[in-house]
Amino acid sequence: MAARVPRSARVRPAPMPPHVRRAARDAGGWGLTLASMGATIVVALSAVATLVAIARWLLVELVAGSEGVEDAVDAWLQRIDPTPWIIMVVVALLVAAGLVALGATASIRILRRAGVPRAREITWWCCGVGTLVQGALTIASSGVTALLGLVTGGLGVPIVVGAWLATSLALSALIGYLAGPRLWVARVRHEAERAAAGRG
Repeated sequence: MAARVPRSARVRPAPMPPHVRRAARDAGGWGLTLASMGATIVVALSAVATLVAIARWLLVELVAGSEGVEDAVDAWLQRIDPTPWIIMVVVALLVAAGLVALGATASIRILRRAGVPRAREITWWCCGVGTLVQGALTIASSGVTALLGLVTGGLGVPIVVGAWLATSLALSALIGYLAGPRLWVARVRHEAERAAAGRG
């Protein structure tokens, strides 16, 4: 059985220099804010698409078997041109990808400028964890949005969805700005401890 290394004999990393801590906080503030906003757009598009699909299914089911009404609804649905919606989705996805790329690039450059090793790995790990948490919060809030849309009726759906999108983006930016610096500092410290343990 291997002897246990005394706590006092373990190699500990040097305290994080002030400029590295400042760089990690700046990288986290920019990185998670932009990346989480991009993730929110993707999740929001998925939620809106789900709501539209549910609304269409409910409409078809409600008029099923009604003479004249069912044919009129089918004709109305077939006349809807999906091209504007497809363009909007493509543009939104491009914006989301641009936000994530911009946040990651800014984080990597800030960390590298401060001399932080493994800047790319730190950035993508933190962005992944942060966006997963943010995505879960957005999905949870979409359930509330769907409920409000049903309660307020069909006319209230666009207003509720629009307000939800604006609120989700604002909260994503706020959460990223507040949580990003702490997450990045913790990861930079973890990488420093692992490097020190490897040298020891």
